[in-house]
Amino acid sequence: MATIAKSSITLVSISDAYSVSLQPSNITINADPYGNNPKLENAFTIISLYCGDIQVPISSASIVGSSLWEEGSNIHKQDYSLEIVGNSVKLSITSIGNQLSGWREIEVITNAGQKLTARFSYTVVRETTMLDWILEWDKNLTEISGDHVATPNAFIGNKDGDGKLTGVYIGGGENHPYLPGIYGFKGCTPEAFAQGNLGSTEIFHLNENGGMIGGWDISNTGLIKENSVGRLEILSEGTIRYVNLLDATNPFWELKSDGSGSFASGHITWDVGGNATFDGKLKAQSGEIGGWAIGSHSLYNTSILLDSANSFFGLRGPSGLMFINEPLSSSFYDSITRAGGIAIYYTDSTHYGLEGWLQGSPTTIDYNKGTQIFGLGSKNFIASWNIGVNALWRGDLVNTAGNFTGKSGDITIGSQGIRGYRWYIDADGEADFMQGRVHLGPSKCEIAGWTIQENRLCTSKAALVNDTNYAGLFLSTNVLGSSEGVALTDKIASSGGIYLITTSNHAELAAYSVGDILLFKLTSSGTNQIASWKFDHKRIYIGASDLIPGSKFTAFSNSLVLSDNGIHAPKWCLLADGSGKLAGGNISWDIDGNVTFANSVKLAWTQITGTDGVMTTATYIDANGIFTGKISANNITAGTISTASIKCEGKWELNADGSGMLASGNISWDKTGKANFTGKIIANSGSIGGFEIGDGHIGVTATASGESSSADWANLSIYKDFFKVGSSKGYVMFGDDVIPSSMGGAFTAVGRIVNNAPNTFGSYGFDQANYGIFIDVSGGTKNYGISSNAALKAPAFVNTEVKILTFTGNGYTIDFSQHNVFLLYYTSSQYSKVEVTLPSEASVASQFGVNTLPENFGTVLTFRVRTGSKNIVLKGIYNHNEDLVNYELASGDSIQVLVSKVDGFRYQILNHSA
Repeated sequence: MATIAKSSITLVSISDAYSVSLQPSNITINADPYGNNPKLENAFTIISLYCGDIQVPISSASIVGSSLWEEGSNIHKQDYSLEIVGNSVKLSITSIGNQLSGWREIEVITNAGQKLTARFSYTVVRETTMLDWILEWDKNLTEISGDHVATPNAFIGNKDGDGKLTGVYIGGGENHPYLPGIYGFKGCTPEAFAQGNLGSTEIFHLNENGGMIGGWDISNTGLIKENSVGRLEILSEGTIRYVNLLDATNPFWELKSDGSGSFASGHITWDVGGNATFDGKLKAQSGEIGGWAIGSHSLYNTSILLDSANSFFGLRGPSGLMFINEPLSSSFYDSITRAGGIAIYYTDSTHYGLEGWLQGSPTTIDYNKGTQIFGLGSKNFIASWNIGVNALWRGDLVNTAGNFTGKSGDITIGSQGIRGYRWYIDADGEADFMQGRVHLGPSKCEIAGWTIQENRLCTSKAALVNDTNYAGLFLSTNVLGSSEGVALTDKIASSGGIYLITTSNHAELAAYSVGDILLFKLTSSGTNQIASWKFDHKRIYIGASDLIPGSKFTAFSNSLVLSDNGIHAPKWCLLADGSGKLAGGNISWDIDGNVTFANSVKLAWTQITGTDGVMTTATYIDANGIFTGKISANNITAGTISTASIKCEGKWELNADGSGMLASGNISWDKTGKANFTGKIIANSGSIGGFEIGDGHIGVTATASGESSSADWANLSIYKDFFKVGSSKGYVMFGDDVIPSSMGGAFTAVGRIVNNAPNTFGSYGFDQANYGIFIDVSGGTKNYGISSNAALKAPAFVNTEVKILTFTGNGYTIDFSQHNVFLLYYTSSQYSKVEVTLPSEASVASQFGVNTLPENFGTVLTFRVRTGSKNIVLKGIYNHNEDLVNYELASGDSIQVLVSKVDGFRYQILNHSA
């Protein structure tokens, strides 16, 4: 025989929006007539966990109680079994002992660690199949035996003194005034009983058409009681209702089998989700509604009080002092001032408003009084700001034009303007800053002594002018007055000063000393002059710039010309091509260095002294030869001088092609300047390859105080314990300590990389990016960008790659050292799910390149099942209760696991999301 389950669902143990569902919550179990051999094939229930209306996975489930267990005894696990079915758990009864009813207590734990309990009940029904003696009875006669009585009709009762019958009649059938059934009656005459006319004496009856008991009609659908107004129905399918006889579709009240129902002829209704609708007025002075406690004149919970009697609304932090009963508004307000929150109240016309409070310092059981951060109402302020009719102020109120506040930190924003300590901006446009150093307004405009006029910014001796026809800067040694336009240049020329002007056709910079003495003038049109020097776009000259044709000498005496062709004077010139003339042309040379002396030229030395002390005089060279004293060869005895080379054979050479050698060839160079040094080079100054050689370093001098604003500060520096190279956009440092002393010595570092290159605009179609270090590693069995035995500190570590694992039944390969986020996939047509055993300790150690994992090893992994995948079971993971369980993940589920060796090698659940 099959197990009969009641058509009901029980939701129990509601905790923080979690609930447990048992489908069904109680059952009947069939057994033989003596209660033995129970049929347990369908003796089970399905346990599901819900968060609101959404089913969520069960972290773990266990049996914590059984009707078979004696108090204080060990748990008998053989009387039940638990099996994971999808996101639910199947509880099966495996033994009921000798009990005719019983139960099992289930404890369910959520992924958040919350514990909920529910009870699964059962009742044993014994077999009622006809016994043998029933089959043998002829059904017409009464049979009495030692263990039974069989009769077609039976009356059990009595007869009173009037002969009236009271009792129960069992019987009836064909050609009988009664249908087969049971009939109870009181005070019925024998004649009426024999005719089947019990009438008003009938108390109850049950027959094949239904029945009646205590005025209730019994039908195959339920119990029915009708009066002149309506009909009360208690139906077997679970509904109870009182039907309006005038409108059967709109019952006075109804409790449906699915949990929905109505009262007040449908003016109060609720659905299966508990959502209720009230068409009329709702009045209560106690109870709960929507998580709110109902008081005599308030609605409240731990954090909120709405008091209608005292015109008060309060919202406080949940950590405030707890209230056992309905709180007073005064007590709740006091708690707000301590735990922090908001209060809205109206006491009278002088005490009302909206207040905000910050939490005070904690005490043993509560908080000290906190700080009020704003108030609006009879007293107005926000943070430290007060609010009035015409002003918003902090400190003392000053709402008078032309005035500062009295002390630092005071600010007033009012109808007369904005003002603070040593500054104000009045509503009429007058503004003053730095206590008069800057004043702007209709009356005057001054900034640090500079007066702002129309087209002019000026002091007594300086003016910056911008007019329609010209603009200029004028700086004078005397008062400029109100002169304008070109008259200012005349004023500068007469009184001394500098001006820079620009007009529609030229620009000019000039300086004068007192008395119209021109010091210099630079102009875009006309003659330029610095002191006595004049210049134009081709030449700088004194006197005149004219040259004598063909001679390269100036045409006028006292003239000197510097041009792109060379330097020209009345009697000499040095030309740009390297040639030149001296002494009116008597001495000249060409671009190849060939010198020509006129016949009138003589070269003479007053004396030449040799190494032997011999002195000669009047040495000269003329067209006839060289005339001098004795030339001794003792000074040229170490080698050979020729037109090709100067050499000391094997020791040093200066060759005609520019090559040479020193130190017996240990230092040599070719004609291009390429040098070879066999020995040691020692240098404390100079340069090499364009890099400065300094005391103890090569390149730019580095300082311990930190970066310099100079653009070349980051250029190459090489010290014995420090290296730096870079530019204004970024640099790299390595050395003994690369943190500047300006950082205070709080920490040190041996490497430092800085990249502050401007890089915010480009046309590549994606965001520009700067990297401090760009690492590209490949070619190894394992490739790592960085290896460190210390923590890495950064605002964020961004993963840019996940590992996709597709299970095929042929094993799998996973490497925790290369990825920590894995997307799982399984679609085999042969199985509904796949079980996966995670790598052993030895395998994980091999992945990280060690023989044994260190004792403090740990890494966090994230697994997610991809869309379209079949279920994947990750085996051998410790849950939040330290039970070793298997986690079955459906498509879209994810799990976060800690792999560690601290408490022995294990996989520990951190988070599970379904």
